[in-house]
Amino acid sequence: MAKKTIYMQITNDIYELPTAVADTMVELSKMTGMSPAAISNGVNLGVGMERNKKRFIKIEVDDDDS
Repeated sequence: MAKKTIYMQITNDIYELPTAVADTMVELSKMTGMSPAAISNGVNLGVGMERNKKRFIKIEVDDDDS
């Protein structure tokens, strides 16, 4: 089964609730007002952004379209 990568903005607390979900970093950047480079850094470094209010992650999910 094929895997699909999705990108998420989550809260930077113990709950890690999603606040935005997108298929690409560019789409997520348009939703959040942050640059794709900032999102990429957040995903790769795993650090909080804007005074630790936001975090960005990527996850792989099973692609249902296969």
